[in-house]
Amino acid sequence: MSTPTPTAAPLDPAYVAESRQPLFYGIVFGLLTCSTIVVSLRFYCRALIIRKIGLDDWLILVGLVFAWIFGIYNHFHVAYGIGKHIDVFVSYEVRSGDIMIDQQKLESFGYV
Repeated sequence: MSTPTPTAAPLDPAYVAESRQPLFYGIVFGLLTCSTIVVSLRFYCRALIIRKIGLDDWLILVGLVFAWIFGIYNHFHVAYGIGKHIDVFVSYEVRSGDIMIDQQKLESFGYV
């Protein structure tokens, strides 16, 4: 005999509306902007004042490009729910590809 699946209590609208997404955006893109300014100033100094750009400068530029790529990835993570409560997603069944993730599976992986 199987036990009935308990139904989740409705969530408080204020709890559902809580989000750290703006904070996430502010930190990520604020730091990316600062990094871009610093690397730009470094290239300015190395190219126009010292007149020698080295391998280390080019590697820093490659690192900055990767940082921006990951910043854009983070934007999509936030767009899909990073920064919100997990209960909000569990109550609406998080969809991962074609696999439905329910509360029990999340608990088995230690997410709840």
